[in-house]
Amino acid sequence: MRKIATLFTMLMLSGVLAFSQGRTVTGTVKDDSGSPVPFATVSESGTKNATTADANGNFKITLKGSGGLTFTAAGYGAQTMAASGNTVNATIARTNAELSTVVVTAAGIKRSEKTIGYAISKVDPTTILQKSEPDLLKSLQGKVAGVDIRTSQGTPGAASRIQIRGNSSFFGDNQPLIIVDGV
Repeated sequence: MRKIATLFTMLMLSGVLAFSQGRTVTGTVKDDSGSPVPFATVSESGTKNATTADANGNFKITLKGSGGLTFTAAGYGAQTMAASGNTVNATIARTNAELSTVVVTAAGIKRSEKTIGYAISKVDPTTILQKSEPDLLKSLQGKVAGVDIRTSQGTPGAASRIQIRGNSSFFGDNQPLIIVDGV
């Protein structure tokens, strides 16, 4: 009897292990014109299991269940497909919906521009590029209220001084932190 119970337990455990194994599905996400959709999100329907496509729209995901795949991307409509086989090539349609503006504050919190209780100044990059000034700081001069940019005279490439709304601070360091493209 003990041997039968042990055999039965081993069969049950091997069945559970075989059932818990997932299958890997690969494929490509493309738009209506056949161009790849870079960095699209591919998720298993009804779960939190997800991955992101690469710059060429290629993805690889391990499915834990037998559900379908949902493909989403900014500016595209969501598409859900059955995951039959190990290769799924999806086509998602572009939408005409306008993307909303997101403001990232100094604390790194994303907020809508309407909910922020302080002044925000934006500089359109096309107006800076239209100016024939080779120095970026000189082209920013006069574009944002309360910002005073003073460049060192006579020395090309010398450090500039940027003041925002006056000359005081709590700790004596009056230089603002400037972050361009996350650096």
